Amino acid sequence: GEDTRGEEIDDEDTRADSAIIVSVNIDTQKIPLTSILRDSYCYYEVVDGDESTGTFGKINAAMSDGGIDCYIRTVEHMFKINIDNYAIVNFSSFEKIIDALGGVDIDITAAEIKEINNHPKRYGNVYIEGEPGVLHLTGEQALAYCRIRKIDSDVVRGDRQKTVLLQLFEKAPIASTLKS
Repeated sequence: GEDTRGEEIDDEDTRADSAIIVSVNIDTQKIPLTSILRDSYCYYEVVDGDESTGTFGKINAAMSDGGIDCYIRTVEHMFKINIDNYAIVNFSSFEKIIDALGGVDIDITAAEIKEINNHPKRYGNVYIEGEPGVLHLTGEQALAYCRIRKIDSDVVRGDRQKTVLLQLFEKAPIASTLKS
């Protein structure tokens, strides 16, 4: 997930705001998700194999410094994995995907509702009505939910993102098409 809010999705000159490795285990029919914390400290080379372009910094800078290729190389190196495919979404496309699938049902706490409702500027003027528990969220509301990190940590923020993704994976097989 890149940190942009417009209609265009970029693979260069943008920060990686959120990243989740999705693995599909055909044998167990499970889809494990692993969050990459955006403030993870790492070494990366903007130009592959050119140590003169190497630097230490937060992993989300690898995307802004060297584009998606640099970011993926960095993740592959850090986790000793091969990434076969990737998808980039921004705030707008994330909302559209969720809305196209009819929203998501999320078990939301009182603290999460309060954080979103009490900080309209931070979360795009989104309001969540209802009591804590399972609530049906629109794309805008789900994005606000995924962005919360002021009440706990970036780790819990990643868990929220994975919760929403798992809801989407459950809905996707029944969706006929996604329209933008």
